[in-house]
Amino acid sequence: MKKILFAILIVLAFIQIANAQSPKDDILNLVVSLDNSIVKKDSIKIKSLLSDDFIGTIPTGESFPKAQYIRFHCRPNVGLLSINMIDKDRTSVRLYGNSAIVNRRVNVSKKAPDGSVRNFDVQRIEVCIQQHGNWYIAAGQGTEVIKK
Repeated sequence: MKKILFAILIVLAFIQIANAQSPKDDILNLVVSLDNSIVKKDSIKIKSLLSDDFIGTIPTGESFPKAQYIRFHCRPNVGLLSINMIDKDRTSVRLYGNSAIVNRRVNVSKKAPDGSVRNFDVQRIEVCIQQHGNWYIAAGQGTEVIKK
């Protein structure tokens, strides 16, 4: 009976290890969660994903501290309607201890104040930090990709 119980515990431990995500997966999920929260205009969720000293730069070159960034992305009837990763295989997540840098390309759909909608690609970089066991986004910048 003890051998069976021990074998079951070993199998459960292996299942737990197999289901565990890598830190890179956790970080990529963090930035995708931010994307989804921006599209939903969920200011509470956005706030929980960003570090207190967060700085965000949008494709026009404007930079905002955390509170202004949240207000900018949560304006009613304008802003990002969708954010979709283009090529996950070309996405790079590099770890440096308690910091990580994410480079990726996304396609966005953005609604302007006049109601027009424009789709374009953005090359993104996010700087993530780990504090008190949790990952947060400390900085992000998007640059519009000019199609040739």
